Amino acid sequence: DLERGVEYPTLARTAVARQLEKEMMAEELRLLYVAMTRAKEKLILSVALTGGGKDLAKLAGDGDCPVDPQVLLACQSVGQWVLLAALCRPDAGALRRAAETDVPIPQTDFGPAWDVRFVDGTPFLEGPERLRFAPTQAQEAAEPEHDPAELAERLAWRYPHAASVELPSKLTATQLKGRGLDGEAAEQAPKAPRSITFGRPRFAAEEWGLTPAQKGTALHLVMQYIDFEKAGTPEGAAAEISRLVEGQFLTPQQGEAADPARIAAFFQSRLGRELMDSVSLRREFKFSILAPAGRYYKTAGEGEQVLLQGVVDCYFETLEGITVVDFKTDRVTARTVHERAENYRPQLEAYSQALAEITGKPVVRRILWFFALDQAVEV
Repeated sequence: DLERGVEYPTLARTAVARQLEKEMMAEELRLLYVAMTRAKEKLILSVALTGGGKDLAKLAGDGDCPVDPQVLLACQSVGQWVLLAALCRPDAGALRRAAETDVPIPQTDFGPAWDVRFVDGTPFLEGPERLRFAPTQAQEAAEPEHDPAELAERLAWRYPHAASVELPSKLTATQLKGRGLDGEAAEQAPKAPRSITFGRPRFAAEEWGLTPAQKGTALHLVMQYIDFEKAGTPEGAAAEISRLVEGQFLTPQQGEAADPARIAAFFQSRLGRELMDSVSLRREFKFSILAPAGRYYKTAGEGEQVLLQGVVDCYFETLEGITVVDFKTDRVTARTVHERAENYRPQLEAYSQALAEITGKPVVRRILWFFALDQAVEV
């Protein structure tokens, strides 16, 4: 409002801000969950309240188990999330006494008991008494003498689980590409600084065309949304690409980058015919499983787990079991294709382990389809 000098947010801006806030809150919830579930024997949570019992009294009115989502949305910290649920626990009498209020305790199974304490920090507001004079000889004599060997041993102590602290909580299957045992040993070696490169803006694609990586993405999108029944010939594949462009699944530039002949060649191949004759077919299968961390990190301790995530391009089932198919748009030759396929072996092994665990069925084949050569390579 130029006349009154007042600025109002637009509906679109408010919607974007709300969506960003929800995504950030979802990430904070995920981090809280990961942090709390990493504990093996004991979990200690501490929350600093500037208002002490007054802050607890404000939360007590909304305390419930489970907590209302709208109440969670209005919280200012993850500590408040935990306190809202803790206030309703039978063993949280110390919190309710500090809040000087009563909170209804729902009739539900709270699981193992918690040791809930409220520490009044008022006495700590005053700093320690400072010495106004040097210590006397009697005070110095009273100081115990420390054994130098014992002191050196204490100073040299190292946390025995330091390697586990460095382990990531999440790993994607694509990160395993080209990751051999020899490569793992070089991960901790210092690396040369990377040069900063800027991606090509979208508007430049109309003038300069797509980059090789963007062309590969376009071909993957086609294989994700195309009707397999109608893509057996170059003409049918071209018609399907046009349909995807019209439906805005692809941009016009992506539609032009996808070669109908390459797509038809896949369905005309032996692998494509087996895929079409299969009893069950899935595309873009997303998974998240807990896997032993020692399978991917040598330094992982016994019992450590990592969240393995990935997206399988395609898999189909036969009477023998599951066949995993991964589409590749790498520029390879007949001489280099098998070497390149070996780089993807860890990635497909991760897909196979996830599918076998989720479906309970054996994975009998892992196949890479290279569009550059219209060739299937089993790994």
